[in-house]
Amino acid sequence: MTVLISPFLISQPNSLPTLTCSGLPIFTMKPAKVLSWTELTDVKIKCKAFAVPPPKVTWSRGLLPLRSNRIKILNGTLHIKRVQWAADTGPYVCNAENQLGKVSTVTTLQVQSTGKVISKPPKNS
Repeated sequence: MTVLISPFLISQPNSLPTLTCSGLPIFTMKPAKVLSWTELTDVKIKCKAFAVPPPKVTWSRGLLPLRSNRIKILNGTLHIKRVQWAADTGPYVCNAENQLGKVSTVTTLQVQSTGKVISKPPKNS
C-alpha cells in the first residue's frame, strides 16, 4: 500500500498534515478455485475487495464480458439464474480495479447435469 503525506504548510500554523492512504485493491472475499452446482439452480458467487480509492468489482468469462439476461452482478456478487451445463460451465474471473491498478481471481464453475431437457425441440410442420 502506498502512503502519501501532504506537506505541512508553514503559512497556516494551525493546520495539521494530511495523511492519505491509497493502494491497489485487495480481496477481502474470494470464491473457491472450483465450485460445483446442480443444473437449473440459481448460483451466487461472492467476490469482495477493498482499496482507497474504492475499487469497482466486475466479472468476466475469461477475457469475454458476461452477456446473458440470466446473469447479474450486484455488489460484487455474480448471480446466474437457472445455471445450465453447456452455457455456464467454465472459468469466471472476478476483477477489482481502481485508479491505481487491477487485481483478478479465477474460479471454475462446474455444472452437474440433471439430464432434463431445458428447451423443447421445434415441432415439425
